[in-house]
Amino acid sequence: MRHPAQLHLSRLALLTVLVMMLTACGFQLRGSVELPAHLSPMQLDGLKPHEPLREELAGLLANGGVIMTDNDKKAASRLRILGHHNRRRVLSVDNRGRAAEYLLQEEIRFTLLDAAGKAIIPEQTLTVERSYVHSVNQVLGKQNEQAMLREEMRRDLAGRIITRLRALAISHP
Repeated sequence: MRHPAQLHLSRLALLTVLVMMLTACGFQLRGSVELPAHLSPMQLDGLKPHEPLREELAGLLANGGVIMTDNDKKAASRLRILGHHNRRRVLSVDNRGRAAEYLLQEEIRFTLLDAAGKAIIPEQTLTVERSYVHSVNQVLGKQNEQAMLREEMRRDLAGRIITRLRALAISHP
């Protein structure tokens, strides 16, 4: 029979080995992507303060090690959002001519500039789409579903921008 202290040490050793295996295989927590150091400090232009997409981007950038600044003279890079649009259009109608299904779209145009204003990442457009079934009998629930889909779409767009920034570290170490 093992002593409780030995059992504890065995579990601790197993946990240590598992953590080491995860880090050795390149595992990273979602949203924890190391971004190129030369991007810091970065200025984020084109989105209003407290706008959900801005907050999502700023959080992901900070998690990636990028220092944010509002001072354009101190910025080593500028992530400039040139346009952000969301749309909703009818995909299908029921036998009474009412909307039965909608397509939601979120689109963002952006560029990444260096301190001199030269494009590091040329202007790009990213689009995310999601559809949902609409029911006139569940209006409140469907409004909540639409809001949740919009939030998921914004996270997806922000993640795609971060992926493009991450590619800079690979192509320009």
